[in-house]
Amino acid sequence: MQNNKTLEKEIESNSNTVFMSEALDELLSEDIVSHKNAITCCVKSNNGTINFDLLSKETLDDFSIIRFICKVDSVLMLEKGDILDIGLLFEKETFKSFSKDRYTFELCWKQENNNYLVDIFINKRGD
Repeated sequence: MQNNKTLEKEIESNSNTVFMSEALDELLSEDIVSHKNAITCCVKSNNGTINFDLLSKETLDDFSIIRFICKVDSVLMLEKGDILDIGLLFEKETFKSFSKDRYTFELCWKQENNNYLVDIFINKRGD
């Protein structure tokens, strides 16, 4: 992009006096992923609430799986309590939710490099 190159040259020529802001750094970045907003998942249990960036969600009929990465304290919080509600949010607005009244939840996780890859299996209750 021509404007990108012009802007980069200007910044380089003034590098001693110009401090790059995060917004400007993102504009110059070649990484397209940094410009996307993530879907956030909010899991409420009787021990507290955790929020995380959703890695994936798969749905087959009345069965769904959500996947995320978290630290050990979040895994312990979920293991020690019951999941009450799961909400999927985009830009702070809930577009999908699962409550324990209509769904059952099963937790599965594995350790990967001091992080934990967590799957929550969501199954619709029979009517």
